[in-house]
Amino acid sequence: MYIRNILNCLVCNDTDFDLYLENINHTCGILKTLNINEKIDSNIYKCKNCSHLFLSPVLKDELIANYYNDISSEYFNNAPIHSRINEDKNFLNRIQKIKQKGKVLEIGCGNGFFLKLFKDYGYDCTGIEPSPKAFNYAKEYNALNVINGFLEENTFEKESFDIILLMDVIEHLYSPNDIIKLCNNILKAGGILVILTGNINSLNARFWGSKWYYFYSWEHISFFNKTSISKLLNIQNFKILQYNSISHTGGLIYNIIRFSILNPLMYVYNFWIKGKYKHISLTFDHILVIAEK
Repeated sequence: MYIRNILNCLVCNDTDFDLYLENINHTCGILKTLNINEKIDSNIYKCKNCSHLFLSPVLKDELIANYYNDISSEYFNNAPIHSRINEDKNFLNRIQKIKQKGKVLEIGCGNGFFLKLFKDYGYDCTGIEPSPKAFNYAKEYNALNVINGFLEENTFEKESFDIILLMDVIEHLYSPNDIIKLCNNILKAGGILVILTGNINSLNARFWGSKWYYFYSWEHISFFNKTSISKLLNIQNFKILQYNSISHTGGLIYNIIRFSILNPLMYVYNFWIKGKYKHISLTFDHILVIAEK
């Protein structure tokens, strides 16, 4: 078997949850890449205690670890393009208002574009990235200090960093509590943890339901909202400094046009004209959380 069921909420460990969405259609290429030639049904469940939403069943741990380590995330299969320069600068500006200097760790740094921005502004930067393709690009082309692998208890000494970045990462993790606990251990007192992830309570996510882009990939396990991300951070004794509802890509006008015109047109074109299942683009549906140890 290729899958396992999630029996406890990934945030609060509760066992009481409701079916939220049934038979999610993952249109990514992971199963094909892993040579799995059968259809696997999976659902989204919502925890009654903390409102966290999660996928179940999921691909077994060893399969997804092999996929990240030995093959590569599908998000790094194409030539690296840094298309979010303005958004990254906006995120950096928010962080600079709290920490103007210090040691930065980005967990899941990808090709290293965001971390390189911190380096250019004088921060002492380290990255960790499981995808070999992304690791090589970050190290060779962005000239960053990067470790190829996953964050573990002995990867860094305690209280090593002033800032830890989890940008579009936490939704991929089977054990988000474990990673937040590790972040707490290696952050200095007064250090900050920055999390960017999708917001399943956003208007775009609620409007399009199972067609929301975050359901595109088997890589996405957790689907956060303000309640569940706050619960996760509170469990690990973090104090939330900022909770921002933001767009993943583009400014206000761009996202208004995408939400009101482009997404409906693409839905009609793909589902009605071509008869093809295609997930709806992200619009106004991310959260950026900054929390202090």
